[in-house]
Amino acid sequence: MKGLDTNLKNSLFCVGRLDEDTSGLIIITNDGTLGSKITRPESMIEKGYAAVLEKDIKDKDIEKIKKGVTISLEHNKKVTEYKTRPCKIQLIDKRDVIITVSEGKKREVRRIFEAVGNKVVSLERVSIGSLRLDGIRTGEFKFVDKEFIEKRINASSGI
Repeated sequence: MKGLDTNLKNSLFCVGRLDEDTSGLIIITNDGTLGSKITRPESMIEKGYAAVLEKDIKDKDIEKIKKGVTISLEHNKKVTEYKTRPCKIQLIDKRDVIITVSEGKKREVRRIFEAVGNKVVSLERVSIGSLRLDGIRTGEFKFVDKEFIEKRINASSGI
């Protein structure tokens, strides 16, 4: 990020996270209030992911995912069972889907598909609220102001 003031550069942080094997949209800001709003589960900000699956997805599995499935979560070396919130899922073809979640638990999308006997081969976050990648390629970035982000985040709260 050439040309940024050093103090500004040092105050930036990533909003949320992407797993090591997930690519896609991430917001970088210095606004803690905005960051909290996006990451708090109660904000119900939708995050969309393009997933390529190992096997064809069945209609019955799509219906299960839409209603929420039980996944295992690990926190402080303790595993608990957790029922996901309802999701949106759009079938692109038999192995390509767009899934929209409103929480973003650790590895949630991958675990959702594991819960129905499938596996995610590749995963890319394509949206946060109505903020989309739209032509921004891997490694590229775009400067936008707070109002631009807030308008798109506020347009999406709840599935």
